[in-house]
Amino acid sequence: MFRVFDVIENIYSDKDFFIDKDGKLYVRAMYFNHEPATRATVTTEEVDPSRYLVEDSTGLTDKNDKMIFDGDIDLEYGVVKWSDNYGGWFCFKDGEERPLYDYPLFEVVGTIHDNPELEVTQ
Repeated sequence: MFRVFDVIENIYSDKDFFIDKDGKLYVRAMYFNHEPATRATVTTEEVDPSRYLVEDSTGLTDKNDKMIFDGDIDLEYGVVKWSDNYGGWFCFKDGEERPLYDYPLFEVVGTIHDNPELEVTQ
């Protein structure tokens, strides 16, 4: 599971994205034909990777059962990011890197994109 942030529109996109086996990001669109109205055409197109940021799910939920994604923020614990050093999801705050699973009370209060005022020191 993942979500996609559009850096040009500055919003999380609600488009139907998928990632192929080579890691390329595509958007799927469905167009309905007028005659007959029940027929639809589905198209896919590769998107500009510099426009969209893919944020992976951690597979964990916060204390309110909300899925936690890369870039989510908890004011007490920090920003969620993948750590290549240890191969896992960590909270980054004040220069420290701590495993996300150590924080069962983590609460998503925003993201690094839609709530820049909440961003904590990484």
